[in-house]
Amino acid sequence: HEDCPYIEVDSQRKQETFIDTYAFDLGYHMSYGLTTFAIAMLFSILVPYVPIFAMFFFCFKYYVDKYNLCFVYNTEFHGCGMIKRRVVPLSIFNIIVYQTINVGFFASKAD
Repeated sequence: HEDCPYIEVDSQRKQETFIDTYAFDLGYHMSYGLTTFAIAMLFSILVPYVPIFAMFFFCFKYYVDKYNLCFVYNTEFHGCGMIKRRVVPLSIFNIIVYQTINVGFFASKAD
């Protein structure tokens, strides 16, 4: 490191243990998934390949989130079913919006 003046080497620095303070934010990840689901549903009208890629995305996300919840952040979150009560109505709302836009799209093509 002698040839680079911008890098300082501190030989007296002690190694500190890393403490992970991040908790798995299940609400954020659920809202992210619902938004991705809504966008994939809406764009599947125009591009039939979108649901295939969305399926791969959700399969991968499912296993990553399952691993994080089971092995990495297993004690930080206790939701008592609050998120499930919010996710089901929002998923139904996404499907109703999709069906409304789908009917409107195909009705405009029928003229």
